[in-house]
Amino acid sequence: MKKGFLLLAALFAAGAVCAETDKPEIKILEQSWFDRMDTDRDGKVSETEYVEVGIEYLKQKGKRISKTEMLEKFAGYDRDRDGFITDADPTYRDPKELLAEQIMGCWSCEQNSKGSISFLFMEDSQADVIQKGESMREKAAGMVKYHFVMPGRIPTRLDITVADGTPSEYHIKAIIEFLPDDQLKMRMFMGSDFTPFPKEFVKGPDQDTIILTKCSSVVSAQ
Repeated sequence: MKKGFLLLAALFAAGAVCAETDKPEIKILEQSWFDRMDTDRDGKVSETEYVEVGIEYLKQKGKRISKTEMLEKFAGYDRDRDGFITDADPTYRDPKELLAEQIMGCWSCEQNSKGSISFLFMEDSQADVIQKGESMREKAAGMVKYHFVMPGRIPTRLDITVADGTPSEYHIKAIIEFLPDDQLKMRMFMGSDFTPFPKEFVKGPDQDTIILTKCSSVVSAQ
């Protein structure tokens, strides 16, 4: 097993040992937790196996964790996004960190029902939205930020907000999904804190859904 599975074990209880031995060796911990979660013995851990075994184990230890939290952690291990934790997955990374790396830069769409629109995702969770030549950051005095909600789920919820205390009419609740060839599918609702997130992408034409193309790799916050 890869070293990443040490972190799989660390999710539960530091110092835990497997049923076969009382030696808390790294390899034993890694193999032990992987084997415990691979309930159908197919050599890989599915999302369902990870969630069910993890929640049950923590329940027995008197600890509680939500299914959403478990799914987010699963996404951090399933780096290749094939729906399973296997030896092919690189070392664990936090889902929010991975998403930030993927989305960092400028994404643009020149033709859609809302006209030309570009999204800039920068360092330190800073953001900008440029629509019809107008910059959200300029209107909001540079106080626009973004963060991911439920980063372990596909599509992922993306919240673009104006920082507290800065007057602005902008607040975007969106869901996103990365597509091949540096494209990003986004369905967004504009409104306020009370505006609900879109729940899913709908079939057929949808004026709230746009396809953006990445136009630069990294943009630094000003």
